[in-house]
Amino acid sequence: MSTMNASVEIRSFFQKVLENYRLRAEQQGVLLTLEVDEDVPQSLTTDQLKMDQALNALMEQAFVRTCQGSVTVRVQNEDGHVAISVEDSGVVLDPGKIRAILDPKASSSTWGQDEQLAEIAMPLRLSANFIRLLGGQLEMTSSEKGRTCFSFALSDAMSQAAPKPSPAEKEPTKKETNGDRNSQGTIRVLLVDDVQENRALLEVLLKKMGYLCKHGTNGQEAVEICRQERFDLILMDLQMPLMDGFAAIQQIRSHSLNQKTPILAMTASGQRGDDLKALEAGCNDCLSKPVNGQRLQRKVWRLLAQEKQIQAAESGEEILSFLEGDPDYQKAVETFVENLPAKIEEMRKAFEKKDLKDLAFKAHALKGLGGFAGFPVFTEKAKSLEETVKAADLERIGRQLDEMVQLCMRTRLQNK
Repeated sequence: MSTMNASVEIRSFFQKVLENYRLRAEQQGVLLTLEVDEDVPQSLTTDQLKMDQALNALMEQAFVRTCQGSVTVRVQNEDGHVAISVEDSGVVLDPGKIRAILDPKASSSTWGQDEQLAEIAMPLRLSANFIRLLGGQLEMTSSEKGRTCFSFALSDAMSQAAPKPSPAEKEPTKKETNGDRNSQGTIRVLLVDDVQENRALLEVLLKKMGYLCKHGTNGQEAVEICRQERFDLILMDLQMPLMDGFAAIQQIRSHSLNQKTPILAMTASGQRGDDLKALEAGCNDCLSKPVNGQRLQRKVWRLLAQEKQIQAAESGEEILSFLEGDPDYQKAVETFVENLPAKIEEMRKAFEKKDLKDLAFKAHALKGLGGFAGFPVFTEKAKSLEETVKAADLERIGRQLDEMVQLCMRTRLQNK
């Protein structure tokens, strides 16, 4: 996951975070305070979104454990680092079990039978993950007075000298950068069709959408191009000489720079079974020929929106449905976001009971719902989980459920 650093005004940032918990503190009878030392710098250059997510996750677990007590957030200057801590007077935790929760390699089965720990494991693991991305490490200490403190320290990202590149990190050659978007961010599309007229027509349609096209005349040529250049989208005809589209898709998926690039297969009308065969080969969607311009535009937009969401999820950003705002899908989007935490919790409980049949059923249901509501990242994760359940790989299932929990905490409606 990459970070997007910017200057964050420290005091206003923490005041805003705490303000979001004022009402909850009053309802639970919790004294909520913020302490910022005078020598703390005015600003910190870091990834504000990830720091916000890390801190909110720490606040969440503190409020889960604390009633009729206190939660204190401290910001201090320690040898040029900004030290951040969340201390509470809630239920005392077992340090050994917390170390297991904070260990990214540990499976949820380590604490899954403890209902109290299971409730706070999700926000703690999420917070620890984001803090690692920011260059820090989450630690827990307990005082003799029964107070629990989670803390981490961050350095100013901009004040660190950039390391000299190693030979493996040298400047990329022109050939290596050929497949990236240009400086204007233009979407690059590879058009593969053996008929020149078809390629010309498709290029006209795609250029109207603002996309930049490169041509391939057969499957073999497409495979070679995909080994050298990276694209945002591939349009692949299926019936071609030398190597057909089915074989080309399989080779692109197995070894190229475009193993995860969305592929839209173009199938001739009347060829029954080609759609299913293309999907099995590894394409993302199919478009019948002759190509309809409006249908092409809708399918291309959807594939690119799906890919954008998946990349955002991998980068630790908020996960939003690309169908939100569409009156035909708005209710489905809202329902999916509202019910998602409960559905993942149901899967986690099925795993704890070792009921793999029920877990597979729930993963299959989530796979379909994610696609319908514009959340392809959950479709992909549920599909992968379903395959792991079939293999009965318990350790991997635990890791995948942990990942889905983290994704769930970053999923929201855009206007809320």
